[in-house]
Amino acid sequence: MSRPALELVVQDAPRGGVELRCPGPGRVRWDRGPGEVLVGGSVAGTLVRDERAYVLVVPAGVRGAVVGVELAHQWNPCAHGELLATLSLASDSEAAALAAEAAPVGRAGAAPGAAPGGAWEIRSPTHGTFYLRPAPGAPPYAAVGSAVEDGQTVGLVEVMKCFSPILFEGAPFGRGIVREVLAGDGAEVRADQPLLRIAAP
Repeated sequence: MSRPALELVVQDAPRGGVELRCPGPGRVRWDRGPGEVLVGGSVAGTLVRDERAYVLVVPAGVRGAVVGVELAHQWNPCAHGELLATLSLASDSEAAALAAEAAPVGRAGAAPGAAPGGAWEIRSPTHGTFYLRPAPGAPPYAAVGSAVEDGQTVGLVEVMKCFSPILFEGAPFGRGIVREVLAGDGAEVRADQPLLRIAAP
């Protein structure tokens, strides 16, 4: 199941270039770092609102390299119109050349990757406390043997009372089966630590 897309709000930057702003309230994960080139249709991150995940895309006609990212953490609360990043302007030829060199972004949690046996690992986006369920005594978001869909929350990471959802997304298959849970409920985890292992159904 593909996630719905939301276009970023674009505004001229005071010192040249363009600003990319949040299209609505929610929690934002920004996936593009300084120097990366974005063009119309580029996926720049994810916005989660009311337990639903949306892909953040660059509007048509916008192109340039990221010169500044405003978000301080992996997941950030964001209001409508809040500044997320600034792009320098690029000509058509510069954008085409830079976009050809830019690596595609595919993420699950914070730093996904292939695992032995063709499985897919979901990793922690930051240091914090990992939770498998939304509240004590509630069913887990994802248990061994359960099916997960693209964009589904599979856990939470808490940092200083701020809870960020961990999403299943960006794998080569749109849905999967949880094969292993690699971190316990309430466990302290480090950034990039594998949390779950998911295989194709």
